[in-house]
Amino acid sequence: MNVPQISRVFILEDFLSLAAKPNKTVKILISSRYSLDIEDRLRDLPHVCIESRDSAEDIENYVKTEIALRVQDRRLLLGKVSQELTEHIQDVLLGGAKGM
Repeated sequence: MNVPQISRVFILEDFLSLAAKPNKTVKILISSRYSLDIEDRLRDLPHVCIESRDSAEDIENYVKTEIALRVQDRRLLLGKVSQELTEHIQDVLLGGAKGM
């Protein structure tokens, strides 16, 4: 195991020990890319997994709206943005976001 994996093991163990305290309600948010070891350690606890595809539509709407606003109020290339360039900017931003 490399150092980040070892650290992750210790952090997960600490979280799990907190969650196991009797008569205590503990809510923990863990945010990471998919990892089998994290999923495995949390499988017996109530949890919600949110994947990048779950937010992809929201991100796409946000990017399109923000680009349109910036063109409209001339903050992007003084408003001189062709439809082709607008689509290219959207594609680059959305491709880089990968649903995140």
